[in-house]
Formats: sequence, structure tokens, C-alpha cells
Amino acid sequence: TDESRMFFGKLNPKTGAFTEYSLPPVPPGDLPGARDIQVDRDDNIWFPRRIANSAVVVTKFNPKAQELKTIEGAGLQFMALGPEGKIWAGWSRIDPKTMKVEASYAGWEKSSNLPSGPHRQYVDLTVVNSKGDPYAPDIGGSYIIGVDSRTGETKFWKVPTPKSSPRRGRMDAQDRFWFAEFTGEKI
Repeated sequence: TDESRMFFGKLNPKTGAFTEYSLPPVPPGDLPGARDIQVDRDDNIWFPRRIANSAVVVTKFNPKAQELKTIEGAGLQFMALGPEGKIWAGWSRIDPKTMKVEASYAGWEKSSNLPSGPHRQYVDLTVVNSKGDPYAPDIGGSYIIGVDSRTGETKFWKVPTPKSSPRRGRMDAQDRFWFAEFTGEKI
């Protein structure tokens, strides 16, 4: 994808040929572009793309049919693919077969166990562990947020360095969440 223009592309590694696919334009003055790409189990391409009024929608491209579809009501900068093949956009879990949001865990900031102090999720990144549970950094509160997708229980883990602005991250094969302490200059 391109963060500032309305297209995405495909590279043929054997020939070096690059194919561009145009996306519907945004109105003049709106920020154009698309972000992260995930490939589902059926080789469909999923990514968030910008639309009018700086909104973002989850977009699915079927390369076989050369067909583009969107899911309204879901979309952030980055996406994740869960172990069961579900697509994650922020705290929303999408069933790729039905193209519907089947669960949302966006209410973490209303949790009864929310630690005191400021909080601001780095909303463009959610990663998923092997059980299908979402995790994300709390960039403003120096916590990692995790939700048990079976019970809806939210948990918070304080990061090692206070006020270090945790962001980005990846889940490894042992379900350990690795992230950057952005202003702490640590991993």
C-alpha cells in the first residue's frame, strides 16, 4: 500500500514486475492512502484504506476475481491475522467469510481494573496471541493491554520503564509480546 496515494501494488519476485491497483479516490483536501496488509488463508488481501472525512475502512481484495469490498465500521492503521484465520482491525475481530465484525473489545478504558493515571492506546496496532486474544500498547499510560477474548476480561501490565511510550510490537511463537519503549529507547 501507499500511505499518501490511493493505490496498492503487487511485486512479482521472479520477473521484478510491479502491478499497481487503483483505489477509489478521496475527496480533495482529505488525506489519501492505505496502510498495513494481511493475507488471509484464502489468499485474499486485507488492508485499511482512507475514505472521505479522514475515515478508514477495512478493505478486502480478492486477487482471483479482481474484486474490492469494504467493511464499514471497522478500520485503523494496522491489522492482524488471528490463529483461527480471523482478521483484526484494532480491537475489532472480523470473520473473513461473512465480512462482518463479530466482536469488539474497544471498551478497555472503561474496565473496572483500569490503573490510575493517563491512558492512550496506540490505536493503530493490535496483535493477537495463539489463543486469539488481542494485545496493544497503552502509549499514554505505559501499560500493555490484553483482553481474554473468551471472557472479555481486560488485563494491564506495566512496562519496565515509566513514561516510555510503548508502541508497535509483535507476538512471538511463545506468546510473548515484544514492543518498543519509544521514549525509553529500549525493546
